[in-house]
Amino acid sequence: MLFRAVYVRSLIITASVCFAAAAVAEVYTWKDANGQVHYSDQPPANVEVKPTKPSGAPKYAPAIPEAAASQPRAAEPKTDSKPLAAQSGPKSWQEKDLELKQQRAAQQEAETKRQQEQTKTDEKKRYCDGLRSNIAMFERGGRITSTNPNGERVYLDDTQVKQEADRARGQLARDCK
Repeated sequence: MLFRAVYVRSLIITASVCFAAAAVAEVYTWKDANGQVHYSDQPPANVEVKPTKPSGAPKYAPAIPEAAASQPRAAEPKTDSKPLAAQSGPKSWQEKDLELKQQRAAQQEAETKRQQEQTKTDEKKRYCDGLRSNIAMFERGGRITSTNPNGERVYLDDTQVKQEADRARGQLARDCK
């Protein structure tokens, strides 16, 4: 669900940027041989055209003296030592993108941790269930076999069965509380 919301947001932002770029494109006007006015984003060949401001352009643009406009701007000293996120005002897209990446990383980390804990819990449950099963088998009695270091099957006598049952009970009490 979160992925879908992020996807929709990014789709809306992308569409907004595309439409904004189209809205800022320069528009040309010209009159044809019949005196009719035409508007287009591309000027025709062999016709005198006038560029016009798009309707989305600001009505007032501050005038910059040519002398000031031609000189390179010096780097402005940073007066506020706060990080960008702590400054007042609306957040830029870079700040929002950074926040989104941090949120995704935190979610991914939390999901990985949750999966690791779930795996650990499942393994412990299997271990404890195996111990309980072995204890039940030892208590049930009968002929119980084990494998020796040579890989051969050997039958346990009653004292060995009791020792193995006690060992399994001790592991169960210690590890499976």
